[in-house]
Amino acid sequence: MRNINGEILSKCFISAFQYLEVHKEEVNALNVFPVPDGDTGTNMSLTMRSAARQINALEEFTAGTVAKAASSGSLMGARGNSGVILSQILRGFAVGCGDSDTLEIETLKDAFSNAYKTAYKAVMKPTEGTILTVIRAMGEFAEENYEHYDEIFVFFDDILEAGQIALDNTPNQLPVLKEAGVIDAGGQGLCYIVEGMIHYETAPALIKETRKERVVQETHQPDQDIEFGYCTEFMIHSNEDYEAYRDFISSYGDSLIVVGADGLIKTHIHTNNPGEVIEKALQLGSLSDIKIDNMRIQHQHVLATDEELKKNTESKPREKYGFIAISSGKGLDKIFTELSVNKIISGGQTMNPSTEDILKAIDEVHADNVFVFPNNKNIILTAKQAKDLSDKNIIVIETTSIPEAYSAILAFDEDNEPEKNEADMNDAIVEIKTAQITYSVRDTTVEGIKVKKGDYLCILDNKIINSGSDIENMFKELCKKAIDDDVSIVTIYCGEDSDSLTSANLRAFVEEEYEDLDIDVVEGGQPVYSYLISFE
Repeated sequence: MRNINGEILSKCFISAFQYLEVHKEEVNALNVFPVPDGDTGTNMSLTMRSAARQINALEEFTAGTVAKAASSGSLMGARGNSGVILSQILRGFAVGCGDSDTLEIETLKDAFSNAYKTAYKAVMKPTEGTILTVIRAMGEFAEENYEHYDEIFVFFDDILEAGQIALDNTPNQLPVLKEAGVIDAGGQGLCYIVEGMIHYETAPALIKETRKERVVQETHQPDQDIEFGYCTEFMIHSNEDYEAYRDFISSYGDSLIVVGADGLIKTHIHTNNPGEVIEKALQLGSLSDIKIDNMRIQHQHVLATDEELKKNTESKPREKYGFIAISSGKGLDKIFTELSVNKIISGGQTMNPSTEDILKAIDEVHADNVFVFPNNKNIILTAKQAKDLSDKNIIVIETTSIPEAYSAILAFDEDNEPEKNEADMNDAIVEIKTAQITYSVRDTTVEGIKVKKGDYLCILDNKIINSGSDIENMFKELCKKAIDDDVSIVTIYCGEDSDSLTSANLRAFVEEEYEDLDIDVVEGGQPVYSYLISFE
């Protein structure tokens, strides 16, 4: 085959999404930090899903229209840093395709060449040994060798091989990858995407037929945006290995979280078959805290509420300032509400919001100047991409944790101009140290610290400082490292899986050992992290 027409290219992109979807947990497992929020594969898959949906909505299939649909869909659906970079890769790919009816060998070269150049421009400080390195290797190979090919899929295959060689070399470029014994997660996700495009005729067979139909065929019901209707949560009382169980139920829906510790396995999934998921879970042990919500009914209620809110908002005068925060946990949400945050986007460690989610929130905030608090380093690029697409004055405060956002908002003064408030907020977040206590999902070594699967991890300012089985001892070591003469307040935000006795003991330790400090313990209700701790 010498060229690829629009219809085949559309199948290539759909296949790329399907191929990545089936391999996303492998990509997630490559994240360097062994915490249960490894979500590179999930973010890239959801970004590709948005691209696939945009392609499915096309009426005219040329190479140019298909590539542009993939670009626009991924731009709005981008989640996390990996999703944003992927959307820029697809944007460059579309620029290279231009208005072409078919993808010729030279056009494919132009597509990959523009893909890596656009992606590098989108990142302020590109890091080698990442997805950027992999797409550059593909693009440079295409630029240097396209004239030697007559068969386009042979060319495509060799482009992938060039990317795979670069991917295998990423541990030699990033010491943290070599220490953890992994290759770059984003680069692996990209290789799966390209591999899926090449094998568009056979890749869908990797996915169960029912799953494939749900992905490729769009429903046209009023609640079509909700693909899986039941939010299903429960606890399994079991010490069994849950990886096979997790892999099995992953085909039943999305937004999957399966985490376990101390004889309990928590499951969260959006599915159309909650009964089958529960039946599988019962094979591991007894269940408790079962909750099943019909999201389609909730969705209709939200639509009605949003319409009423929109009418009420449009009738009010615009405010000078508005605030948007990404948060996860009822207690944390409550604090943001008390701090007069206008819009709280549900998300964070295990489910990063998309560019479209943030844009929608921006549209709903009736203000001239809107501050956005990402509260996670993996959401900052997405927030900036939403800023670029909005016609409002959007100011992204690059908070990497929720306590930083609280501190930034408290530094806000309504009488000041936006530039002054931005500077004051950025000064405030520099003054705060944030720690998290969670648990490890695998054995690894990070920055010289050996970590065992199932052990607790203590992370201070995005660096693992210790691991073990005793939270209280880890907390004591954390305090020694974090508390200095500049610290006057310690706040502990208790997660949904924390226990009151441990929380009380943490408070008592600070009160006894650091008498001059103020200590506050708050029910945050956040998932994944047993405790968030701020020192300020």
